[in-house]
Amino acid sequence: QTFSDFEAILVNDGSKDSSAHICEEYCRLDSRFSLVNRENGGVSAARNAGIPGAHGEYITFADADDMALENWLMDVVPYMDGVGMIVTGTRTVGFNRWHPDYNPEERRTGVTAAIEELIRHEMIGYTWHKFYRTGIIREHGLRFDQHYMPMEDEEFLMHYMQRISDVQFVSSMQYVYDVPDFKSKYHPVAMDCFCDIARLVEKACNGDRKVKFMYLDRIFRKTIRKLRAGEEDEDGLRCYCKTLG
Repeated sequence: QTFSDFEAILVNDGSKDSSAHICEEYCRLDSRFSLVNRENGGVSAARNAGIPGAHGEYITFADADDMALENWLMDVVPYMDGVGMIVTGTRTVGFNRWHPDYNPEERRTGVTAAIEELIRHEMIGYTWHKFYRTGIIREHGLRFDQHYMPMEDEEFLMHYMQRISDVQFVSSMQYVYDVPDFKSKYHPVAMDCFCDIARLVEKACNGDRKVKFMYLDRIFRKTIRKLRAGEEDEDGLRCYCKTLG
């Protein structure tokens, strides 16, 4: 990284290969790196294990299968002026035909406008292009809910955004997201999870039901596609309609 004043907290989530040894070597060579070893518990538990050791003003969460380019941090640092959250863009590889590159227009907005932007561009999830105030996470005891897998990032984000007032978008694409084959990597998401997050969206937007329905419309369209492909049953659609009520 061209910006050098950072700390990297490595979480070894019960790996069975040489990852622990590699992490230990990095920590030996560079005092900015520290290691947390734990039994395997999944991505939410791993992130939660790393949060207490964070000392910086802002924190972000990189995934092990992605790549951070050299200006990933440098492009963000000038905006670390107390703003509630910073959002950057991303380049995509892998199964990126389902997820194009994202490069937001540089601007500072309120929370509702920021959530609308993230929903519109299918970026409401993901932690690695968002920089959170460490103090806000610590003050409110925010953690990733281990019952959500996937979508733990969306649930965490909506709880976090209830505690801030502004968001800075930065036109930078210095993080490379290796888009997975979601069908093989994740179990199907229960519609109840989407409905729960929709309610959190409404709360984060101070009761703005328009944004809640914008979020649900995204889910509805996906549900219809899955119904047509035989990947979803009618219970999901009934749950969606119940939420609308």
